[in-house]
Amino acid sequence: MAAKEMNPKIDIIGVEAQLYPSMYKAIHGLPPTSGGESIAEGIAVKVPGEITKEIISRYVDDIILVDELSLESASRPWSRPES
Repeated sequence: MAAKEMNPKIDIIGVEAQLYPSMYKAIHGLPPTSGGESIAEGIAVKVPGEITKEIISRYVDDIILVDELSLESASRPWSRPES
């Protein structure tokens, strides 16, 4: 939010799990659909909150849906090795 307030010309792109595209669908006025096991289970919601939706609508220029393999590949560098 701060970056967009400082420079409204920048584009802010959101990323959401393809299996749980709740915000993408909400922003585009589409009916909610979601389901399946996702590595992004902590953020996998069926319906986004209204306050969050308002903030995203105001500051985010686009949302890209990402498949599970891409999510796993992107998160691998931050995962801790098993002990």
